[in-house]
Amino acid sequence: MKLTFRPMSEAAALEITAWRYGGEYRLYDDGDPADVSGYLDPAYAYTAIFDEVGALVGYYCLGEDAQVPGGNYAAEAMDVGMGLRPDLTGRGMGAAILAAVLVEVAAAHQPPAFRATVAAFNQRAQHLCQRVGFRLSGSFTSTAGNRIQFVQLLKEASSDPRLCSTMFGEESKRMADNQKLSKQGLLGKIEDTHADFGHAFEGLSAERMAQPGIYSDHQWTVKDIIAHVTRWEQLQISWLTAEQMAMPPTTPPLRMWVDSDGMNERYYADDQDRPLADVLDSFNQSFQQMLTAVAALSDEQIASDEPFMATTHPLYDHIAANTFEHYPEHTNAILDWRNKEGI
Repeated sequence: MKLTFRPMSEAAALEITAWRYGGEYRLYDDGDPADVSGYLDPAYAYTAIFDEVGALVGYYCLGEDAQVPGGNYAAEAMDVGMGLRPDLTGRGMGAAILAAVLVEVAAAHQPPAFRATVAAFNQRAQHLCQRVGFRLSGSFTSTAGNRIQFVQLLKEASSDPRLCSTMFGEESKRMADNQKLSKQGLLGKIEDTHADFGHAFEGLSAERMAQPGIYSDHQWTVKDIIAHVTRWEQLQISWLTAEQMAMPPTTPPLRMWVDSDGMNERYYADDQDRPLADVLDSFNQSFQQMLTAVAALSDEQIASDEPFMATTHPLYDHIAANTFEHYPEHTNAILDWRNKEGI
């Protein structure tokens, strides 16, 4: 998606004030649709985000209006707030848009770091931030009337304009360096990060593996996360197999970029009642199949910048997103949970 950023206009602000999110996300509904003065205040740097056909898809703001009363904002960082049009939420598009926003802001302001303040219940937004490299840095209760719990996340800044096409934090770093690993390097990276993921849940009892709370919005368990990682590996393997056999895949890769949240929900529902032993067996088998499938690729296929199977991303990016960029995301979540639980 090609994005355009423009200073907030009254017309765009009026459109935004009519957005309604529903459920607990009503927190993000505008309180007074008749008043757009805050959106137009230059001090808050509200910026409208448009897609390639000129439709308003979201906005961002900087500084004080991206903060929440009661938070600790002593660390030097640029506070960033972002909103997406309600019909675009949960469709796997947010990370790419947020990455583009960070590039835009970094180029204009050169901050040392970015900070995001997110409602604690909004695991979807926290997950989105973590996908582009943010890490949890603290939590607090708002001193405003609603007394809602919030978390703060920090990310080291970068001004490299090539980051705007990325969806994931590790991919951002690689694109900034303009590097792709060789086949041997890729296999080594996959093996190392997969081993780290395995170590994250090593030694946990079956009861702990079935304990919910890793991601509070899903109530996922460690077992669920292992099954989730395996599902995305299996999809990637099916795409590699289809590519080698010159056959259309059953599930096109394009869905990964536009419906990842929906796919995750369906996978979770399908795998929730599977026995732990079955999940672990599939996890181990899938990893070996992944290594075999990647090893079968030619150096030319891995190095190619051609879009893969009707997507805007090359094959390498798909492999990375479902292996060495995916594993650390859940490795960190499990380790954070174990640290919180004292296990």
